[in-house]
Amino acid sequence: MSASTDLPAAAAAIAGHLTRSRRTLHGAPELGLVLPQTQALVLSELERIGVDSVLRGKALSSVVAEVRGTAPGPRRTVALRADMAKIIGSATFWF
Repeated sequence: MSASTDLPAAAAAIAGHLTRSRRTLHGAPELGLVLPQTQALVLSELERIGVDSVLRGKALSSVVAEVRGTAPGPRRTVALRADMAKIIGSATFWF
């Protein structure tokens, strides 16, 4: 099975978990820069998937994680930034 066929199957396998996590977050929205429940959920999920380098920011609104690949060859770096604040108003999600 090629990598391109593995990805859709992997996404389908975790779709229910992602939906529950999103509903948990949006069921108890936190405003501003004090996000203890959101930060706790993100930290818990990173631990669950085995990310071993996780840093908590000084505030309750930040998390930094380093995910190291295991494939041989040159090391590549990808940076991803995501906001953890509540979306005010209505929003449509694909999952």
